Amino acid sequence: MKKRMLKNLEALGVKVEKWDCFSPKDAYSTISLFRDGEFMIVGMDAFHIPWNQFYQTFHGLHYFIAQNAKTETFLCIDPTYNKKNEQIARWEITSHTYEICRISRGAKKPFQIEALDEAREIVRTHSNTRSVLLSQIDDCVEGEQENIVLLAKYVDAMIGNRCLYRFFLENQSLPYGENHLFLNRDFFLEWKAVKNGLYKAAISRKSKRIIDDVCDILTT
Repeated sequence: MKKRMLKNLEALGVKVEKWDCFSPKDAYSTISLFRDGEFMIVGMDAFHIPWNQFYQTFHGLHYFIAQNAKTETFLCIDPTYNKKNEQIARWEITSHTYEICRISRGAKKPFQIEALDEAREIVRTHSNTRSVLLSQIDDCVEGEQENIVLLAKYVDAMIGNRCLYRFFLENQSLPYGENHLFLNRDFFLEWKAVKNGLYKAAISRKSKRIIDDVCDILTT
């Protein structure tokens, strides 16, 4: 997790304890610190997460919520993919996690960065972000699957970032104003189409045609 995110969570009264897991032994010891039924945030390679749509296809950092249990199977929630009641084996977590976090209540502190200011900055630079991404996508030619995957991962992370700001804005008594992008359903559908198109291009023999379609989405 980014340090900035941790500081802003603390400002909301959320205490985050983080353990790096460099080996299955580290992960096993960390999980043993959690009570039965307690939730944890697990950072894992998306390649090994069974419900991920690119399971055993692409590598990438990903976080989800798992509930500790005495059994060898944990129930999981994945907000990114809107998944609930997914299951994963204890051994899969201990074998592939790189980070485990505990969330608890703490004392509120001043914000390091105001979320509304960040939302405004994203809107201000949105046009430039599209232009830069369009140029990078256009540079990808058939055979450069690795570069296409990296761009797809970037778009995926960007969508998650904007979903967080949408949640923040929806829970504030603020006018739509300049933040209308975060509350526009079509805005997210278009970006998801870009992300899915890039992932498809990375594994398709017709990647050039698919990339052209992705560029069309970004220019309309």
